[in-house]
Amino acid sequence: GVQGCEIVEARPWRVPMHSTVSLIASHKDQVVSVPDGAALMARSPGCPVAGLLIGERAWTLQPHPEFVPALAGDLLGQRIELIGAQKVATAQATLGRPGPPHGL
Repeated sequence: GVQGCEIVEARPWRVPMHSTVSLIASHKDQVVSVPDGAALMARSPGCPVAGLLIGERAWTLQPHPEFVPALAGDLLGQRIELIGAQKVATAQATLGRPGPPHGL
């Protein structure tokens, strides 16, 4: 579902700069520490390494900025057996939060 991420590292190419962004997240595995040569860009309570900066030209995200609520809702509906009806319902309830899943 939609999760708020705190932006912890500003970059001049991110205009306008937001201190938080709401992004759709859907993952089982995640990066748990910042690797050598990278800097933490974003974090959230459920994903402490939600985004990384690598040098001056590359960045990564654990959430899915390419997902729109309709796609995420459909994927969640297909995962009831995998993750449970309660988790699916909780995640689907977040998909109507105001604001686009952008801001980076």
